[in-house]
Amino acid sequence: MAITTKDLARICGVSRSTINRALSGNGRINPETKKKILEKAKELDYQPDLNARSMANGKSRTLGVVVEDLDNRFYTSILDAILQEAEQDSYIINIGIHQNRTSTEQEVLRTMLGHKVDGIILNPVSKGKMLAERLDKISVPYCVLGFSEISGRPCVGVDEYKLGYEAAGYIISKGYQHIVFVVPSYFDLEGRVSGAHSLRWKGIQKAIGEAGITASIVTDLSYARPCVEIFRRCSKKMAFFCSADFDAKAVGSALLSAGYLYGRDYGLMGVDASQKYDNWGPRITSVDNHTNLMGKYAEQIVMSQISGSEYEKKVVIDFNIMEGETL
Repeated sequence: MAITTKDLARICGVSRSTINRALSGNGRINPETKKKILEKAKELDYQPDLNARSMANGKSRTLGVVVEDLDNRFYTSILDAILQEAEQDSYIINIGIHQNRTSTEQEVLRTMLGHKVDGIILNPVSKGKMLAERLDKISVPYCVLGFSEISGRPCVGVDEYKLGYEAAGYIISKGYQHIVFVVPSYFDLEGRVSGAHSLRWKGIQKAIGEAGITASIVTDLSYARPCVEIFRRCSKKMAFFCSADFDAKAVGSALLSAGYLYGRDYGLMGVDASQKYDNWGPRITSVDNHTNLMGKYAEQIVMSQISGSEYEKKVVIDFNIMEGETL
């Protein structure tokens, strides 16, 4: 049977209020008494009744996190970081998936709020006025992952325009004359353009305009075959800049099956630096957008709001290019 604060009080020979002060760290208590209680609680494997605590202080000790899916390393890396931070704050996370649909996003948010989460971290699919209205209905502290679509709201993300511009500049510095931007998630399932990816594309266009070279974009969900066809038709030295390392792997595999080798016949670059976490094939040249920091700061922004502490409303995460074998 689980031990209770009443049991601890009886065993330690003190009142339950003294037990509560020792366990919570709040209120005045003799240091020796506190030490004795905490040691005994650890010895007896005391586990707090979180439901009772929530009813007492009005907190669920839960954060809602809403993302597109769990197939992309971008999201799982962010979730890992949020989880680590939440554990340190004695919080758990409730994960919701919107599947790139605004209707699903709305329902997931409604469910999160119905379960009385103390805060929400949202990677939104809704945009513009719809996003603003949706955020206004969130009755708890929140933070948005990415800030291309909003202004003046708690958010954390990367300067996507700068990322596209500098990544293209790096490719150009290697002597490539044509860049293919491979971005199957450029449109959501309802046909709207991704704000983050459109900003990357604008950055790419600025870089190629300054360098006097050309670029094209592939937004097909089945993008591997079109990339092979583009490569076969183009006579210029070509590099594929993919929206994620996962996509870069798929393009590289398709071209290899067609008899073309990365680095020798074409260049290949991705985003997310996911090979920090796996050992797939060659080391892909990639933009590390530090997804772990996105998750960390998003959780801290929400927790600061919950505790009433000051916080930076917009956190810009830096990025860097990790050299590999594919460019």
